[in-house]
Amino acid sequence: MSDYTVLEMAPDDIRRWRIRRRIRQQDLANMLRVNVTTVSHWENGRRDYNRRFIGVALYGLDRDYPPLLTEEQANLMMDAEDMRKRIRAYA
Repeated sequence: MSDYTVLEMAPDDIRRWRIRRRIRQQDLANMLRVNVTTVSHWENGRRDYNRRFIGVALYGLDRDYPPLLTEEQANLMMDAEDMRKRIRAYA
């Protein structure tokens, strides 16, 4: 059973789903047969997408890609990624 009860996936939900499974953006793009830039834009809220379609697609992948990290671990990794982006922006 998926750890997401709501199938509509917001940008942070997509990113969190991917990070909890330790899947790179490129790998998720390959699974969904889209460009890696598309996945990046979804995760950063720069491109509209069908939230229910993505939710159903990720729900379907849950059996083959169960979470490896807890929600808390994923949040910490997301915070670290955000911090690295901010540091690069000021460098």
